[in-house]
Amino acid sequence: MKVVGGVQKIPVNSNAKCDEILKSFARAICTLKEMTLEKGCEVIGIGISIPGPFDFITGKSYMLHKFKEIYDIDLRREIKNRTGFFDITPIEFIHDVHAFLLGECHAGAARQYERVAAVTIGTGLGFGCSINGKILDNGKGGPFISLYQRPYKNGILEDIVSARGIVKAYTSLMPKNAEGITSAREVGILADQGDAYAIKAYENMGTALGTNLNEILTELEIECLVLGGQISRSFNIFGKALMRELTGVTTLKKVCMGENIDTSALFGAAYNIIRSSQKGRENSSGTPDSRSGKTSS
Repeated sequence: MKVVGGVQKIPVNSNAKCDEILKSFARAICTLKEMTLEKGCEVIGIGISIPGPFDFITGKSYMLHKFKEIYDIDLRREIKNRTGFFDITPIEFIHDVHAFLLGECHAGAARQYERVAAVTIGTGLGFGCSINGKILDNGKGGPFISLYQRPYKNGILEDIVSARGIVKAYTSLMPKNAEGITSAREVGILADQGDAYAIKAYENMGTALGTNLNEILTELEIECLVLGGQISRSFNIFGKALMRELTGVTTLKKVCMGENIDTSALFGAAYNIIRSSQKGRENSSGTPDSRSGKTSS
């Protein structure tokens, strides 16, 4: 286990058996619970950032591309059974792109804006938007707009705007010398070194993303677009191509990489559980609870 500040990094194999995955989840939560109690704080809830497909109300995963062994498992029940938390301790699940968006809105690059969109680019493509502090969703906790599956050329946008899209674009541009290139990170390193084909692969991605975002951001009157996910670390390479396609979005004031790519989703999940706890107290008493010294695990 590696300790970095107040963050506990505990690996989990997304292709492992159900029991192993659940043990990793429980170990992470129990470790954070101990840290919280040692600091004299009360655990008011557990916030979990997780990708979809996922039922964020029932706490059940419907992913098949990873974590397939916990398909349709009641994660809320399993976590409480394995960590010793009582039923009164709330566990809130939030889509990872929404968690990133919340983190950047409250402690990152988008904190000065009221109309914000977030795009996360990694193994897949995610999109979320927040209008006046409220995240828009599909009614089930998922993204309001399924950007990843928008038709694009002969497939969907995620075929281009993703890690696999970057690798495919590079190998198609330079097939003879691209043997052995299997990750977008490798293509990014080559782009940083001035490889024209690697740069072109990222620029093509930026163009595709901007083309598909233009109408969406215009309709939502977005002021700030923040990018997350590991691919966004190459924003210096594809950013100009992206912004070129967004010049017609008159409300847009800022396009940037997230300030806290690695931790914003954690901040967002924590903020989500704190917000839910506050709403619960307001509903029960009619006034918000202003007591301090509490945190979330």
